[in-house]
Amino acid sequence: MWGAVRSQFLGRQRECRAVVVGLDGAGKTSIVSRLKNGHLDEKKIISTVGFNVECVEYRKMIFSLWDLGGSADARSFWHLYYPDTQAIIFVVDCHDIERLVEARHELHRMLAEYELWDAPLLVYANKQDLPHAKKVREVAEVLNLFSLSTRNWHIVDTQATHADITDANLHAGLDWLMEVLLMSGAQRQLKAKLEYRKHNARGPQD
Repeated sequence: MWGAVRSQFLGRQRECRAVVVGLDGAGKTSIVSRLKNGHLDEKKIISTVGFNVECVEYRKMIFSLWDLGGSADARSFWHLYYPDTQAIIFVVDCHDIERLVEARHELHRMLAEYELWDAPLLVYANKQDLPHAKKVREVAEVLNLFSLSTRNWHIVDTQATHADITDANLHAGLDWLMEVLLMSGAQRQLKAKLEYRKHNARGPQD
């Protein structure tokens, strides 16, 4: 009964619980704040200690975004938040080139967890506006995303602090997440296999 009442109250909006993870300083909290409020007050953004949760209503879905701290100590507690998680949002600082390998290690450690086996992976390649930031294709290669043959994944270039929310390019990621989350399990697996073949047919030079 409560489920029916809840559905009426929410106007049949679907819900998604997503963990927002990445190394410290990648821009996770800025992204969550921008998605929640539409604007960003950088003076109020502080590094997450533990976790923060924000609910973001976007189109036909309510995203419950669990922003987890990214320091080395905080990462050891990420696994506590994996149960019931339906999507992974992984944020990378494309300007901090030296830490991309460290980010790859943490990402693939997560992807090996049983609770996340079917969770779509959205990568925000953040801070594209900074000098020497790696492009999306390069980030995907360093993170070894092209090896993911059964995982739905997508990478988006973002500038979380851009004055224009459109140019920040954050909603493009949510659009993709919604598309995948509304698919059946069989459709997701087929999409993952097709994307794997397509990406690897292009070759590293594309």
